[in-house]
Amino acid sequence: MNTYQSLPMTPIDSSEVSNTAAVGKIPQFYDLGGTGRPAINTNRTIFYDGMAAATDVYSFSVRRDVSYQGGSAGFLNSALLVTSNVQSSINPFESGLFVIQDNHSTGGQNFAMGSQANKYSTGPVWGLVTETHEKSASADPATGTLGYELDIFANGTDAHLQRIGIAIMGKLENPAGPGMTLGIGMALTGDSSGQANSRFSRGISFGRIGNTTAFDYCIDTTNAVFDTGGAAILLQHDHSIAFNGNNTRTLQYIQSATRLRYEAPNSHVFDFNDDGTLSITGAYQIFGQQVITSRQSGWGESLNPNSVSRDGFDPNTVSLLKVAQTLAALIADLKTHGLIGS
Repeated sequence: MNTYQSLPMTPIDSSEVSNTAAVGKIPQFYDLGGTGRPAINTNRTIFYDGMAAATDVYSFSVRRDVSYQGGSAGFLNSALLVTSNVQSSINPFESGLFVIQDNHSTGGQNFAMGSQANKYSTGPVWGLVTETHEKSASADPATGTLGYELDIFANGTDAHLQRIGIAIMGKLENPAGPGMTLGIGMALTGDSSGQANSRFSRGISFGRIGNTTAFDYCIDTTNAVFDTGGAAILLQHDHSIAFNGNNTRTLQYIQSATRLRYEAPNSHVFDFNDDGTLSITGAYQIFGQQVITSRQSGWGESLNPNSVSRDGFDPNTVSLLKVAQTLAALIADLKTHGLIGS
């Protein structure tokens, strides 16, 4: 800053200054809205660099050195501020900042826009922040309010899975240093003032209401590797997986009862307990044929439970006593299994 201030300030000859965009002229500076800040009133000014080299780093640079202490939360300073003011009662197509890269290369790493934040101390840092503020304060808007939209335009299939909407990559800062752990790849969080002040109707939605979208797989963990104790999906106990929009068909682990429960409208269809027992409200079927249903009651006890037989017999020569003993054993075993009861 001091270096620039020490440079000689030579007035520009008036013949070289123009209040309109003109080739060979220096644009006139104006006082912007009485703020005392210089502004240029030009239309479609172009900065052109026709001598780009592999090591020239940039064509246009803005640098801001910050040394002041403190600041106000919610009030941001910036090295470059672009403001696009769209007037009311019109229907334009405007962008505050639009960057185009025409890439005809066959290799390298080329991207239209990038940002990099370098963390040298303990202060928090963000690589990129986008904010969308609804100033109209209206509930249930009929038009879109998007914080971030990413579009990929292409044609044809993608057998090698090379078109990636969002890639979140954890990388080493120092290749010779210890391995890095990225704590959270993507976090959806509400307002820090409290749970009641913000909520998500749907944290992640595949397709949008009124615009169904085709997928091969919504979630793919094929290439994921888990350490011991890891899981593809970590679900808090007593949270449920719903199979319809009104949560009447759910799968839920109930911690207080130590059981996994599938629930349909007005019915606990089955409970799978931690001790291995399975409880159902319907019947067991195999290929649509019922094989086991609820217990059939009304069966009496054997008058001589010790006089039973589980041995085989020849039906051509078996005695009545042997048949009775075998039947008593069969009834006792079915009661033990619980298929029949008193």
